[in-house]
Amino acid sequence: MNDRPITSVSSDPNDLEALTPNHLLQIKGKPVMPPGPFRKEDLYCKRRWKQVQYIADLFWKRWIREYLPLMQERNKWNNPKRNFSPGDLVIIVDDTAPRNSWLMGRILKTLPDAKGFV
Repeated sequence: MNDRPITSVSSDPNDLEALTPNHLLQIKGKPVMPPGPFRKEDLYCKRRWKQVQYIADLFWKRWIREYLPLMQERNKWNNPKRNFSPGDLVIIVDDTAPRNSWLMGRILKTLPDAKGFV
């Protein structure tokens, strides 16, 4: 379950492997992680800690770059909607009145902009 991709899977062999939860949960695994900026004189535990931090940083950078934009897709603004036209029923918003007491109205005339949107 943690090996399911959470980003889009590319068909290009030169692209990185699709991001999965296992990239963060397991330090070892299928992907070969590049070595970080480590020095030889570091102790094993300290080196391992730096490696874990480096891999976590790689994960979060990829998470922000690859996964979050998928979550922010705004379909509302990309799909065309029907324009208002005379005769349509609308709710007249009154900021001083409670929501359940707003009045209903009917559109008498529309004034489209240069692109034809009302």
